[in-house]
Amino acid sequence: MSTEGVTTIESWRQKFNALTPRERVLIAGTMVVLVVVLLFLLVIEPKQKAIQSSAQRITQQQQAIKANEASLVILNRALSQDPSAPIRLDIDDLLSQDLAMSSRIANESAKLVDPTQMSRVLEAVLDQSSDLRLLSLQTLPVQRLDITGQPSSDNAGAASKTTAGLSAATETPIDPVPVYEHAFELKVSGSYAAVYTYLHRLEQLSQAFFWDVLELNVKEYPTTEVTLRIHTLSGEEGWLGG
Repeated sequence: MSTEGVTTIESWRQKFNALTPRERVLIAGTMVVLVVVLLFLLVIEPKQKAIQSSAQRITQQQQAIKANEASLVILNRALSQDPSAPIRLDIDDLLSQDLAMSSRIANESAKLVDPTQMSRVLEAVLDQSSDLRLLSLQTLPVQRLDITGQPSSDNAGAASKTTAGLSAATETPIDPVPVYEHAFELKVSGSYAAVYTYLHRLEQLSQAFFWDVLELNVKEYPTTEVTLRIHTLSGEEGWLGG
């Protein structure tokens, strides 16, 4: 160390020794505070900032891990469920409805006259009246009834989506059970009272049918000519007899 530097230190020492004890304590305390502040600014504060930054990164990573875990739970839940389950439920529901409808059709059909027996039934009732004369009895062309129930314009979109979804799942179009209309035309002539009695007896039959047309034409009083068109229903298209 140079002589000038030693002289400066000695000068400061003498000045320090010349101070009162209280002044020495204040200066010493100030020096300690300065050292602590410098230590904090140069060493502790950078360490704290680094720790805080690391803590923030850890928190972000933990949040990302939780988000990934939640996504994984949702994915596992989705994989554990059968995506076609709702469609299969719809199919089962439609099958149940079809079974119920088929049962109802069978019950209602049992009340109708069998198409193969219709001509015999008409003739049998006619035989009970000697005042009536059979002019003609013929079967009309068989027609298939439209029971599909076309959707209205308001719900056509929803119905097409449902049908499209079910068709895509089953790859088989839904075809309703066919129902056929078997029609007959009967012409008889006789007195008004005899015609009325014949029609009344037809209404009293245990097995029913549907009335379509009833035409009365008085040819020459008291003779009345009646044209009667009726039909019954069946699941069979062809005539099996009768």
